Amino acid sequence: ESNRFYEALERALQNYLKAKLKLETTDLSKEKIKALLRDNGANEADISGFETLMNSCELARYTPVTADGMKVDYEKAAEVISVLDKHLK
Repeated sequence: ESNRFYEALERALQNYLKAKLKLETTDLSKEKIKALLRDNGANEADISGFETLMNSCELARYTPVTADGMKVDYEKAAEVISVLDKHLK
């Protein structure tokens, strides 16, 4: 179940950025995302939070994850999106 959860979470984060920043899937490199977030006023802590969350999604494919870990990442995702949403109008 954790694999499906993290795949869905990663897709949701990517789709959020694609919609907010008018990106294509091919534009979703880590460096491009960080640059676009900076250009739209996100601070380094917010960018780092997004990057950490995306890394968690990738790492979860290869390591066991507990239900508590999934809950923490879900809450982080809600927080990160809320913070970034203030910058990405």
